[in-house]
Amino acid sequence: NYVIIIIENKKGSVLMDKEKIEKLMKKLDLTREEAIELIKADEEVDKMTSSKQWDSDLTEEQKNNVCWTSDSISLIGVKNDNRIYAINAHQIKELLKTNEKAIVYQWSPHCSSGNCTSLGLTQSYCDERGIELYVVIDYYADAFSQIESIKNPLFSINERHYNTEVTEKLQEIFYKELLGDKYDKKNYHRFYYFENGEFVRTYDSVNNL
Repeated sequence: NYVIIIIENKKGSVLMDKEKIEKLMKKLDLTREEAIELIKADEEVDKMTSSKQWDSDLTEEQKNNVCWTSDSISLIGVKNDNRIYAINAHQIKELLKTNEKAIVYQWSPHCSSGNCTSLGLTQSYCDERGIELYVVIDYYADAFSQIESIKNPLFSINERHYNTEVTEKLQEIFYKELLGDKYDKKNYHRFYYFENGEFVRTYDSVNNL
């Protein structure tokens, strides 16, 4: 048996497990209020990083600007038209082969880490170094906010193609398909560097390109 605590806030009721709260209090030496706030913050992140939230995260106009592509659609020559293209790894591989040097940036719009640079800054760094930039979003929330800052289309992972809505699973399948036997989940960085379509290495920051 366990007890469920209902916390009322401006966003409505939040269900919380009393045992979970007490474990956090003990493990991290938190007050009850601090533990509750931490759980609430984690739940917001979980919601934000679930790709199935795309429907509720976007306006009707934005939903109409998400293009669900198929294997038969080539994106070579397509430039940024303020739409998000949901793609699979084979499609971006085709693009990478057309460039001597290219970066795939795994971008999270809400990431506050120093390694999560804005799209405009990332595009500038790549332009200075003669590197083609392709951006793949982690989730749809606020993804349109910086779309005009890049030259190429903004990409998402096509959940319909991979038949899953779980973000972590989508990412694992997509990047494993993209990198092949060089895929290493533990060696995680956001910037994937390619030469003539062949994966070379990852970078933890755009400053290190």
